[in-house]
Amino acid sequence: MQLYIGNFQTRKPSREGIWSAAIFICYVSSLFGILYTFPLNLYISYEKWPVYLTAVLYAALLFLRLKKKHTVNTILLAGIPVLILLLYWRELPDQWAVLSDSLSLSGSGSGGDLTAGMMLFAVGCAILLQVLIFKVGAGWVLYFYSIPVILLGPLIGRNPDFIGICLFALYHIGTSLSGNMMSGRKQTYPAFYKKSHMNVAGRGMYFLAAVFFVFLGISVLLTSRHMEQLFEIPVAIEQRIRQTTMEIFHTEPDKGRVSRGNNYPSGQQLLEIIVDEKPQDPIYLRNYIGGTYENSRWEEADDSEFYDRSIRGGSRDRWEYIGRYAFENRQFSLLQYMGDGDLMPFRIEIRRLSNGLSGYYTPYLSRYLNMTEEGYVFSAYTQEQFESIFENTPQEELQWYENRESLYGQFVREQYLDVDRESLPRLTSLCVENPQQGIDHITSYIVNTLHSMASYTLNPGVIPLGEEIPEYFLFESHRGYCQHFATTAALMFRLYGVPSRYVTGYMAQPDDFEQQADGTWRAVLEDGDAHAWTEVYVDGQGWKVVDATPSAGDESQTSQASTEESSTQAENTAQEDVQEETDTAQESEHAGIDWLGIIRRVLWVLMILLAVGAAVFLIHFRRKRKLEEIRKLPADELFVRMMELIGMGGYLRGKNGMEEDFAQCLSKEIERITPEEARRLMNLVYRESFGKGHISEKEQEEAYHIYEKAGNFVYPNLKRWRKWYVRYWKCYL
Repeated sequence: MQLYIGNFQTRKPSREGIWSAAIFICYVSSLFGILYTFPLNLYISYEKWPVYLTAVLYAALLFLRLKKKHTVNTILLAGIPVLILLLYWRELPDQWAVLSDSLSLSGSGSGGDLTAGMMLFAVGCAILLQVLIFKVGAGWVLYFYSIPVILLGPLIGRNPDFIGICLFALYHIGTSLSGNMMSGRKQTYPAFYKKSHMNVAGRGMYFLAAVFFVFLGISVLLTSRHMEQLFEIPVAIEQRIRQTTMEIFHTEPDKGRVSRGNNYPSGQQLLEIIVDEKPQDPIYLRNYIGGTYENSRWEEADDSEFYDRSIRGGSRDRWEYIGRYAFENRQFSLLQYMGDGDLMPFRIEIRRLSNGLSGYYTPYLSRYLNMTEEGYVFSAYTQEQFESIFENTPQEELQWYENRESLYGQFVREQYLDVDRESLPRLTSLCVENPQQGIDHITSYIVNTLHSMASYTLNPGVIPLGEEIPEYFLFESHRGYCQHFATTAALMFRLYGVPSRYVTGYMAQPDDFEQQADGTWRAVLEDGDAHAWTEVYVDGQGWKVVDATPSAGDESQTSQASTEESSTQAENTAQEDVQEETDTAQESEHAGIDWLGIIRRVLWVLMILLAVGAAVFLIHFRRKRKLEEIRKLPADELFVRMMELIGMGGYLRGKNGMEEDFAQCLSKEIERITPEEARRLMNLVYRESFGKGHISEKEQEEAYHIYEKAGNFVYPNLKRWRKWYVRYWKCYL
């Protein structure tokens, strides 16, 4: 994969121009490939034509300098970056700040124009590639960029496209053939420029190009529907490493971070719940409450300002001075006070089964009772009992509770209605175009919209960096799990003017509980039972759970529930696609023949045959070229290879060719070489190594003839793997 231009002067002018142009095109293709597939292109903006023009001009100057150095050329090479710095020196610090923001995990990934910075980047890439390709002869290093960009691009939202792949293909195929066809820097003979070699190079170029595009087409056909499974592998490995690290260092993941990838539960048991009676509804255990959403993360909600404000308040109303613990248990106190003994709470004990969990997991409508050896115990009411109080109790009897709740309601509306509408234009438009009134109608619309526009799955794929998670989830992928549903629902509630929060913890379904010998009911929650949901604030009542995530059992299908308001174009398109796929599957099933499977098998066979054919061709081509190189080696270098080959066969051990009786020993052990030929060979080797000039071509042929006789004698006695090594790797025979 090396490009040699030092021998251009030995060519004919016409051939020199053709091959110079071909090599320059390969060089520029690599430069354009880097600029075109640069991962940060997703997050930065710049004018393309000045950057690419700078890249071509600078690459051309560097390329011309390789052939002949001129003062003007040197001045231009130094002047271009200096000119860029002089013209844009005021903007460069700001551009660097934008770039740093794009590289940071917390950055928004958007900013000003980076044209000047990218022009300097293009100059740097041109210099680096020139050194790697022409100076060091290590053009293969670019594989460490091109392969990860093509294979891992979707992880960062940079899906490989035809232009980027072709640019890298042109570079790699062109440089490989050009480098392999060249004879070497230190050799000056023009063997490469013979007509037969040129024809082989041309055929090789066509062959490799054809093989590349065939393989590209087959790979796209076979993997286009399975790319997510391929990308799941590194994500799953990363998640396992992160989980192991957390267990070792007793740390937890960022609970407020909304995931961009798939969810891979490990089945680890984390919590144990024990209740007196089997619950009729899911039990939600909240652990983390998110208040402000920014950069794909929910900052933890903090109500301390409310309690500080109540202490500083000038009113003598006793409610303003109630402590935090009492206020957070106000709903439980209401049920206990208004129930008059008719409403009985249930006992719930929560036990940790893993040291990796931190914080408390608190059920709704509960009050902490005591700590046990294994965990902690709460007394709790159900949501149905809480709602029955408001339904069956006269309004005037609840007025005291609602008055006290109104103070907190004012704080909630100040704290939990913030939403960045500019970063969520489509979600904002959806809510604006479908106005709703009343908490019940708003909740119904949001839940139905989410269920109709997105389906539940633990493997939704990877959300690209730079994309807003709620928007991409609802309008692009239409697939996600609890974190995506809860985040989107919370933001939609805020867009409708309803205070909301994002909550994570665990959810226990009634079917998770099993009756124990002592009459209690026990549920064991695994990491797969971790859940996220939304809390909405209901005036006069407090926070209420709204779980917008469809049932996990609906993973393979989209919910049929929808409203007239949510019958948007996106829904119709999704339904049409599902219907088309269903019809196609039914037609294939009725046909009785799996034509797609047959086509894939045929393509696999063709791919294997092409791979074998390409490997055979390349091995044969390489071996033929190596043999020609060995045939033209000087006698002393040829002697070194002969000694290596003889040593593989176990002959002349301990000899290095400098002994006085070496010729006699050589003819004695290698029976095909006569004593006269042995002495003749040593004479030619000494003359080539220590003489004033080189031996003649006839004498060179004579030395090669003796080398060949020695090799043919040793080869049959080699082990099988050494025969392959000598013939197809070293290419000595």
